[in-house]
Formats: sequence, structure tokens, C-alpha cells
Amino acid sequence: MNYVPVLRKAAVVLILSLCVASQSAVSRQPPPPEERPLPVTPLNQDILTLLANEISGQMVYNNEVALAGAPWMRDEKEFTDTLYESQKILDLVRGYGIETTELQRFKRDEEFQYPLKGELWTVEPDKKLIARLEADTALIARSSSSVDLTGSLVYIPPIEKEEVEQWVEAGTKDELKDTIALMWSHADDETAKALDAAGVRGVISFNTRERYFDPDQVVYSRGAYADKDNLKFGFSVSWRQWSELLEDIETGNEIKVRCMAEVESYPDKFETVFRSSDHCRQETENPNLRLSLSAYAPRE
Repeated sequence: MNYVPVLRKAAVVLILSLCVASQSAVSRQPPPPEERPLPVTPLNQDILTLLANEISGQMVYNNEVALAGAPWMRDEKEFTDTLYESQKILDLVRGYGIETTELQRFKRDEEFQYPLKGELWTVEPDKKLIARLEADTALIARSSSSVDLTGSLVYIPPIEKEEVEQWVEAGTKDELKDTIALMWSHADDETAKALDAAGVRGVISFNTRERYFDPDQVVYSRGAYADKDNLKFGFSVSWRQWSELLEDIETGNEIKVRCMAEVESYPDKFETVFRSSDHCRQETENPNLRLSLSAYAPRE
């Protein structure tokens, strides 16, 4: 059998198929840039260009670090005056030459707690500073109270839900009364009931996003420490510090720690930076429409 004509025929069919496919692909290509309709936005092109130049460079990264790069201690005057983030964003926007920007403050019928001072020490067998609020801003967990307590540090493994009722019924445990618990996580509602009934005064735990990648990281945390008779506070340390404390307990020696916290209550509020846009109102025929240039300034 002569295969040459067959191969030639197959080659011709393949070439014709490629040509048809190419023509189909060309027909489906989008129109050139000058023919594409521009998207309709409430902002004019000058403002879009300004924002594009800002968000595409190093400046946005620097602003993110300044506004939310890491935990920091607030100045007390922020609670009665203007929050740092709000003032920073207002200054940035006005620095662009946008003078129609305003800062709006809103009060809330609530209070929030903010830690002002905090220290964690081991006092026996050796006196050593473990953490201080100024350096470890996330040290004090939310819902903690002001305390100055010294007690034995004891390791308590996770308490299962079915054990909580047993702890509550048993009441004060002599071996746990007035102790500070080293635990894998902060006390939730059920765990807090058990610890409070046993006479535990506080919890030391760790809170990190990746304990092995960054063993020194400490992030904000919370626990069910409010409105308890005995259980009053929670401290967060790094994975490295927590592990070292656990190793100290496992040596069999009594470890005593001193936990100090000063927590104050302030009227709750939030602040927002707005910029009124005449162009936006004209395009939408909505005289009340405003463009928000910032979100709620968080307390933490």
C-alpha cells in the first residue's frame, strides 16, 4: 500500500483546520483599545489617576505599616480626642489637595476596656521579667480586669465539655486555689466556669498565627474573664515563652509568677473620614451620596 498520498491528504486537512481555527480566533479577539468603551465610575479620571499612582507604589505599603503594621500602645488622649488612624488618614487625603474632606465622630452608648499597664514576672525560683505591655502590646487578653496577683503556676490541659459540670459541682480545688493556669488556649465560656469554680485566678496562654515559623509572635486574644468571682484575667505570651514556662513546670520545681494589669474603661466611639464628591452627586443625582475614604478606626 502506498502511504504517500494518504499522508499528503492528511497534511492538507491539518493545514486547512489550522487556518479555520486561526480565522475563528482572530474574529473573537477584543476590539483595539481605542474602540473599547471606558467604564463608567463616579470619579473623574484625574482622581482615578491620582489613586492609581498612590496604590501602585511603595507609599501604600508605608501607609499600611503606619496604620496597621503591628500592635502599639495608644496615647490616652486618643480616647477623648482623635484616634491616631483617623488623623493619619485625614492628613494623607488633605495632603493630596482634597480640601473637601472631613472627619466625622460618632458616639456609642457603650464602653470599652483598654489596658494601660501590664507585666508578667517569675518570682520563684528566680526573679525574671517575662513580658511587659509596652514591648508586648497584646499581652493582656480582652475582658481582663485590673489585677496584681502572685501565685503558683500550674499546667492545666484542655478541659472537655463533659468535664465542666464535674468541675463546677466539685467547687474549690485545694490544689488549684489561687493559682495561675498555664493553658493551650484562653478560657472560653465553659472552661471559664470550671476554672472559676476551682479557684483559679488567671490564665497564661499563647496566641500566634504560626508558632513554628515565628515563635516570638504574639497577637491579640480574648477570653471569658469578665464577671467572675475568682478568674480575673488572661495573659498572652509567645510560643517560645509559653514552652519555656511549661518546661520549668515539668522540672518539678514550684514556679511562682506575678501578674500585674491596669485596665481602664472609656466611652466607645468610632470615627470616619469622608470626602464629598460633586462629580459623584451629579452622575447619580443623589445629593446625599458621599465617598468614604476610611473605615472604622479600631481600638486595637
